[in-house]
Amino acid sequence: MITVIPDYQENVPHGKQIKWVGPHGEHTINPAYLHGSLSDKAGFDIVYHPPGRHMQEVYLNAESGEMQVEVVMDAGHTVATLVWWFVYGDNRATFRGLIVEPGDERSFEYARQAQAERREFL
Repeated sequence: MITVIPDYQENVPHGKQIKWVGPHGEHTINPAYLHGSLSDKAGFDIVYHPPGRHMQEVYLNAESGEMQVEVVMDAGHTVATLVWWFVYGDNRATFRGLIVEPGDERSFEYARQAQAERREFL
């Protein structure tokens, strides 16, 4: 399980961005975002790696999927689900993903629909 920290947390500083390594190369520019109730609780949607750790590499060995993610916020820790996928166009692959909280069924539905449609813009 990977750990992420939302940007702009007052009591929990963030470290570097996560390096996502997929079948088409590396992706490091915040390709996964907090969504729904998690974004509301954090007050922001961009996530980083915890401070003091080396840039963590997360290997993605498929075209889409889901994985557990620990989200550390001022309000406490929660285990959430990252729904992710690749979008293809202009001779490149772009990684996208939404991190949703357990029980937030509306956000899960949106994330899974975006994954099924391979949406580039969220």
